[in-house]
Amino acid sequence: MHYGQDQPDKPGAILSLAPGQKITDLLFRLHRTAVIAGRILDEVGDPVRGADVVAGARTVVRGKPKIEFGESTTTNDLGEYRVADLAPGRYLIIANPPQLSRMWYSYEQGDDYVSTYYPGTTDSARASTLEVKSGDEITGIDFVLASKLPIRTYQIHGHVLNSLTDDAGAQIVVMLYPRGNRDLDLIADDKQATIDRKTGTFEIKGVAPGQYVAVAISFGESRRHRATQNVEVIASDVDGVALVLTR
Repeated sequence: MHYGQDQPDKPGAILSLAPGQKITDLLFRLHRTAVIAGRILDEVGDPVRGADVVAGARTVVRGKPKIEFGESTTTNDLGEYRVADLAPGRYLIIANPPQLSRMWYSYEQGDDYVSTYYPGTTDSARASTLEVKSGDEITGIDFVLASKLPIRTYQIHGHVLNSLTDDAGAQIVVMLYPRGNRDLDLIADDKQATIDRKTGTFEIKGVAPGQYVAVAISFGESRRHRATQNVEVIASDVDGVALVLTR
């Protein structure tokens, strides 16, 4: 921990030292780490061996929610996992199919599964958060790895309007992120759109039902601009998403 932290996810204290000054009474209060354990199963209740299980800590950085992925482990032949050395905080648990994690494991049906959040959802916005305290050992966090086959995906269509005249030739990228988890840096559940450079229309394919944020980013010579819009995919394609880049 940093000096002055009252919680592991809080900032530490700043020490101001004058020339020749000595500080001799610094006190650090260390917290015991915690454990989250459970099993990863397939749709018929059989254990999944070699799945990569990761604990993501929910934190707030500069007033914005962020998920920082740290400790991870791999399931054994019984599908059991145990993520240890966790600092106190709030976590979500994600299991990645074996072929995405450990190349030396063999799992015949690995290609039929997708990354899944506890308690068994592919939508990170609907993942459950576990509150972990100092010294906790939370067991029984079992869930089923979602099958790729029954999940129907949809398309999102829209257009980007660039009203920045000084950045008319800027490169524009459109991305789709799970709502509330725009800073995920481990799971590839963000998607990049295909854009028609002449018309500004874009298309995003293979989107599972859920809540998302569509983001258009303009990379101009002067600075970067961004436009966002919330998108919810329920049971059909989504049309008419408009992203307007302005000052």
